[in-house]
This record gives sequence, C-alpha cells and structure tokens, in this order.
Amino acid sequence: MKEKMLKYTVMYEPAEEGGYVVRIPTLGAATQGETLEEAQAMAKECIEANIIGLQELTKKVFT
Repeated sequence: MKEKMLKYTVMYEPAEEGGYVVRIPTLGAATQGETLEEAQAMAKECIEANIIGLQELTKKVFT
C-alpha cells in the first residue's frame, strides 16, 4: 500500500499559565506543551494517535 503525506494546520497559542496550547482544527484535537518544542512534539503525537484511531475504527466498521 502506498503511503500518503497529509498536511494539517496546527495552531500554537501561549497559555496564560505558561507553555502553549496546541489546536489541530481538522481533527478537532488539542494538546499542550511547556515549551514550543514540546508543544510541536505533542502535536505530532496527537496527529499520529488520531490517524491510528481512525484506521482502527475504519477496520472495525468495514470488517
């Protein structure tokens, strides 16, 4: 199966209490990180987890 590269808009907002709130609107997902680097890593992890979850759900529905 050929892999496909997908792009998602990721929005970073400074949090009042420090760190960053991360929103991924296409997935309806959010996460956070103490630093911008941590927030970016958490965004990537969040996107990957959502894709895996959707793939598993699709398998259950269509098998």
